[in-house]
Amino acid sequence: MKKNINYLVLFILFLSGALSSCSNDDLEAKNFSPDELKITVTNAEMVLDQSMFQQKYAFNWSTGDNKGTGSSISYQLEIDKKGNDFANAIEYDFGKNKFTYEVEIGTLNAILLSTFGGEAGTAMPMQARITATFGDASVTSQTAVV
Repeated sequence: MKKNINYLVLFILFLSGALSSCSNDDLEAKNFSPDELKITVTNAEMVLDQSMFQQKYAFNWSTGDNKGTGSSISYQLEIDKKGNDFANAIEYDFGKNKFTYEVEIGTLNAILLSTFGGEAGTAMPMQARITATFGDASVTSQTAVV
């Protein structure tokens, strides 16, 4: 009987310590610094050369800002001719936690020639847009263009 009382006292002490260790400050929403969605590329102006065909061309973007909701962020990259307002863009859906896309210069060249009607030796201004969408519908999607 005395043993059971000792266990009960120890349990009550443990429980009171565990319950008092939490504070309301821990449960309040945290203030997060916003991260504006931005996109960068390896080189804004580039002349494609056959010797470069196995090198990589990279598109990199920042996370964007979920407004402190903790919601997931999914990304879509679009590539199109400049001035086409992304009407005939190639789209890549990356889902979550991907912040870069690399493509070989040879593949990029093939896309420019076949998809966008480019001609060898002729400049073709292109642009890329990254769109961040959020799991929480209260957060509006964000875009950045380069």
